[in-house]
Amino acid sequence: PMEHAFYVPRARLSLSGHAWSSDLKYKLQIEWDKGVPALKDYYVKYVVNDGLMVQGGQFKRPFSRNYIASSSKLGVERTLTYKHFDIGRDLGVMVHNGVGKVTGFEYAVGVFNGTGVNPGYSGDVEEGALVDFGGNNVPDQMHPMIVVRTGLNNAGKQMYDSVDFKGGGLRWGVAVNTMVDLDAPDADAGSTVSGVDGMIKISGFTFQAAAFMSTTQAGSEWSEQETEDIGLHAETNYLIGEKFAPGLRFAQAGAADGSTVDLEVGLTGGIFLFGGHKVKFENDISQLSETDEDGTDTGVRVRTQMQFTF
Repeated sequence: PMEHAFYVPRARLSLSGHAWSSDLKYKLQIEWDKGVPALKDYYVKYVVNDGLMVQGGQFKRPFSRNYIASSSKLGVERTLTYKHFDIGRDLGVMVHNGVGKVTGFEYAVGVFNGTGVNPGYSGDVEEGALVDFGGNNVPDQMHPMIVVRTGLNNAGKQMYDSVDFKGGGLRWGVAVNTMVDLDAPDADAGSTVSGVDGMIKISGFTFQAAAFMSTTQAGSEWSEQETEDIGLHAETNYLIGEKFAPGLRFAQAGAADGSTVDLEVGLTGGIFLFGGHKVKFENDISQLSETDEDGTDTGVRVRTQMQFTF
């Protein structure tokens, strides 16, 4: 069946700065695109020195280049892989050296609740009315989830921008990541997600790719892990006249045994009207397919999205 609609994928207000000292920084980001306001980021960060920063609050888990990159720096919407592997934001504490902005060696190590940021709702029904209803994204017991990312790159934050506006010679970045859910609630639900990602840029050309593998607990002991899902993402584009970046995309994620597979293959084309990413159209046309035990469903998705950043 044909589906078509207007929607607002992002409407966000961000405030950031420092308090009392330039070393004590904060960020608050509120989203309005779901119909009700919700907090996306709210954290404080203390800069001990260039090699050590301590951050606490709610923020992105430091996993996967395509997800760490700000949505304002994308040439086109993110692929299906980051949702499939539930990367997301979470509440926690992290030490790092400025991941996403560092030239040379970068690292981040974080401990998180492991439950993400979507609230769980509870309440009672009395005489046909809902009472004591509320939502909370703080679990009764943290899992916890340990997230580690290490990498190397020779061009700092350029390696987290999906379009090569800077131009120039060969620049590159590569990193490995892992998320380990230790399942402290003892629900036999421990898991891991591992991945490697990289980006190459040269003279307006950008290529980035990432591979993922997840495991899940198969017995009463956490160590009894078995491979669950695998995934791959690759995309490339070439910036023409600092205004148009046509490209290609491929993404696939699904069960390791091939029983379920989600696939995306498409053409992309960012149109940049003013100030690089500040005013742009993100466009793509993709063939999508979903395979499960009942067979394969296919379809075509056409999207165009205008984005303002100020």
